[in-house]
Amino acid sequence: MSQSSPQIDPSFVRLQLDFAWVLRELIDAPLADILLPNTQFHRLLGLGRPDQGPAEGWRPIAEEIDRLDASDTVEAFLIESLRSAPPPAPDPNLTLFGCFACEKPNASGGVRIHFTHRDPRPGPGPLSRSRLHARRADLISMIDHLTASEPLARTIEGASWLYNTEAYRRIFPADYVSSLKPKAGPRTLTGYSYWGQFIDHQGRLKSGPAHAFRDRFSELNAEAPWQIFPYQALLASAPLASFSSVSRSA
Repeated sequence: MSQSSPQIDPSFVRLQLDFAWVLRELIDAPLADILLPNTQFHRLLGLGRPDQGPAEGWRPIAEEIDRLDASDTVEAFLIESLRSAPPPAPDPNLTLFGCFACEKPNASGGVRIHFTHRDPRPGPGPLSRSRLHARRADLISMIDHLTASEPLARTIEGASWLYNTEAYRRIFPADYVSSLKPKAGPRTLTGYSYWGQFIDHQGRLKSGPAHAFRDRFSELNAEAPWQIFPYQALLASAPLASFSSVSRSA
């Protein structure tokens, strides 16, 4: 699950860094070059998506990581860098609706949606049964916006580990849920679509999934490092019209 809070659990930093160290044993490359496409650090440091290459601010961080080149010192440096980093800037490509957000329609009319914990109320998590009506209200607001303001929108599309969970699937209409399928080809490991499965709604490391992940480090394949994650990202897609059946009631 994506988090809106800048607070980072040091154990979550350690998990990603340990994954990168194991991957480095299989790849002859500087540690910073492994961290960039296989961890969230570029984005967690407020540098944005590295899809088109690293931001200028990544260079001094990468140089320091490769200079330190030891597990404990790199970890301490990253934790301190994350604590002092500014909050990530709002993504100009996203329009927010509570815990949901959407991108502009692509050339085919597909609208990519995202989920982030932005429920300000204390207590149960944003996907708990007691918050289901609120999440459906968020979803309905997004669909109403797309229907009224985005005439090119044709389908709703998602990609996340969250689709493995009933708590997330129950928000959506049946057509969308029945479309779920594994993602094919290379995966992106720089965001929460994979790493989000290891933290709870308060940003704390979930020990069970983290242990299961570590237990599979010996199976790591440098050509497909995403395969050892407990949950794989699933794809979903359904016509925008299918979402007219969504009810706010839990």
